[in-house]
Amino acid sequence: MILNKEFWNYILEKQAILDEAFMKDPVFFPNDRYRNFAGLVEVDEFVKEFRESYKWWSRKPNDHDAIAMEFVDILHFMAGLAIAERAEHFYYNGIWTAYAKRVDRYSFKPVFDILEELRAVKKLEEGVGIAIILMERIGFDTESLKVAYDEKNAENFKRIAEGY
Repeated sequence: MILNKEFWNYILEKQAILDEAFMKDPVFFPNDRYRNFAGLVEVDEFVKEFRESYKWWSRKPNDHDAIAMEFVDILHFMAGLAIAERAEHFYYNGIWTAYAKRVDRYSFKPVFDILEELRAVKKLEEGVGIAIILMERIGFDTESLKVAYDEKNAENFKRIAEGY
């Protein structure tokens, strides 16, 4: 699984710093329900980027960079939720379980079917597990995701500085 324990811990460290910056002047203080919901909205944005799988009217190919950025957004919200609940290990196990129970079954499943199932999840950790399978399928590895994560993390700090 491309979200190995070392990468998860790296994300948690970075997310704690980012959350501290965001929470200096929040519009409101989100509870766990809001954090899960916001992460699931990001899951929908991730799904939207797989246009080749459902947009029969469009000839535009999938933009793998955009897919990676949406996946990173999901990871930001997942890590933020885990930190807020002080349940980092619990959520990592939930992601791993969601991934492990599907990875073999999904290996021959059409991407559309996986996307459809992904949109139906109610728990963010389940969505992350499924999204990881899709990221692996399109060729991402831990290192390429770390690069994308660092890029998006820097963008988020820039947004904070600009009053996002």
